[in-house]
Amino acid sequence: MTIKDVEERTGLSRSNIRFYEKQKLIEPSRNESNGYRDYSKFYI
Repeated sequence: MTIKDVEERTGLSRSNIRFYEKQKLIEPSRNESNGYRDYSKFYI
């Protein structure tokens, strides 16, 4: 799941999601094929 998907599903802005990353509250994995962040494990 990309950051755009998370933004659409949760209503959080991308800047909020990235803030949580910087604060080490979430740590998305990286998709090895394209290097994108993968937030799949955070969506419940």
